[in-house]
Amino acid sequence: MLVSFFLRLLKQKARGEEEDTHLLASIDETGRLMAMIMYALEREERAAYLWYLAVASDLRCAGIGSFCYRSIADRARQAGMRLMVIEVEMPEEAKTAEMTELARRRIRFYQRQDARLLLEMHYLQSVGPHVPPIPMHIMVHPFVEMTPEEAFAQANRVLGTITQAGELSLE
Repeated sequence: MLVSFFLRLLKQKARGEEEDTHLLASIDETGRLMAMIMYALEREERAAYLWYLAVASDLRCAGIGSFCYRSIADRARQAGMRLMVIEVEMPEEAKTAEMTELARRRIRFYQRQDARLLLEMHYLQSVGPHVPPIPMHIMVHPFVEMTPEEAFAQANRVLGTITQAGELSLE
């Protein structure tokens, strides 16, 4: 995402607008940035959308990402959301072995947090004209009992461009 997006969001928040889009920073006692999170509550769809969760590279595997994720999931659940939608890179689309492994690690991280891959669908992430659309996996973290078809329908209402490619399943 362009820096201009975040600047516009911060200005809107300062004016009291965009109350359902949240940009959070996790800092330690010295003020060092440990993690950044961006998520939105799509109240009409009763779905949260995790835009971004990043932990400083030297602090990964210390439980910070899990703590941040659980905090966001708890906030979404308490706000009455039925699920959280997450876009993740597809390992098979990665350009290098390192990027492939990083994509696999992200998927495993979210699965450990109870998110599930929504399989047999196609989705292209489009962030703007400055970047070509990117094929992505969609993961969902249901907060209520939900079939794969219900998860697909709700994720599609949030993202708007998912197409079904076969028999849906959650892995």
